[in-house]
Amino acid sequence: MGLFDKIKEPVVLKEDSSAAAQLKGLEELLAITEDAKVKSMLGNDIAALKAGIFGEDTILFEIF
Repeated sequence: MGLFDKIKEPVVLKEDSSAAAQLKGLEELLAITEDAKVKSMLGNDIAALKAGIFGEDTILFEIF
């Protein structure tokens, strides 16, 4: 009997995330800001956050 014989199904340690709320907040800030530098920084943060959300969703889909 090995260590891995005890695990019968995938275990998700992080069930919820605040990423969707954070994304909404960043998009709201992007809509009201007028500074080009801030818009660029927010755009980069939004793109990274969307990629992270997509990655998490993809992994969960593959696991289950």
